[in-house]
Amino acid sequence: MNQVTTITKNIRAASRQFVRELDILDGKGCIKSFTLSECHLLMELDVQGSATGKELARLLVLEKSTVSRIIASLESKNLIRHLPDPVDRRRKPLVLTPPGQHLVVEIHQLADQQVNEALSFMANDQQAAISDALATYARALTYVRRSEGYNIRRITARDDGAVAQIIIAVMTEFDATGEGYSILDEEVQEMSSHYDVEGACYFVVTSGEQVLGCGGVAQLAGGDPDTCELRKMYFLPELRGRGMGIKLIFF
Repeated sequence: MNQVTTITKNIRAASRQFVRELDILDGKGCIKSFTLSECHLLMELDVQGSATGKELARLLVLEKSTVSRIIASLESKNLIRHLPDPVDRRRKPLVLTPPGQHLVVEIHQLADQQVNEALSFMANDQQAAISDALATYARALTYVRRSEGYNIRRITARDDGAVAQIIIAVMTEFDATGEGYSILDEEVQEMSSHYDVEGACYFVVTSGEQVLGCGGVAQLAGGDPDTCELRKMYFLPELRGRGMGIKLIFF
């Protein structure tokens, strides 16, 4: 179990305060008689222009059944409607109605007011810092969800074949083949033995028993003895966008 640090405690305390100050605990919703889920769906449709129920469930990180109930509620209030897809008749995207568009403007105005009032208590550099920090933290939370079920461990000899296939497949995908590319390096076929030396290590990213990515570090050739470099990090398409590259670097 990871040690609970002061940073962890501070972030958790701040998160609890966010929830309380934004009136989330009392279940009032974001505006008038609308729930937070309804407001988020309306805002997402405003951003996307149109989206199906399945797409909205993915974007809102909600169960499809939950989103179906939200859609039914908003349709009954004439805030959203289905739009026929001229290309795919089976696809039924949702769009905002004029009353829905008007409501979204109100939601944004209220949310902007809340943020701007809080920012008025900060200096300009603090405003920029909190903006960057919150975006980074939100992205990290997304990575936590997307990386569930994936693990990082040291490479073993039995991983060599899978790792070689990944390196070759990814480099071929990006046309990084032929003379001058590391795809021809001798170590590609036996990464475990080449990184089983002092000052070097190589890792694989797995889902169950399947190896989906790899990457390692070793001393920078010709550099300072205390300087290392990232080496041969390659991920199959299904592993990309899950934050595992960042996690591997800091592993």
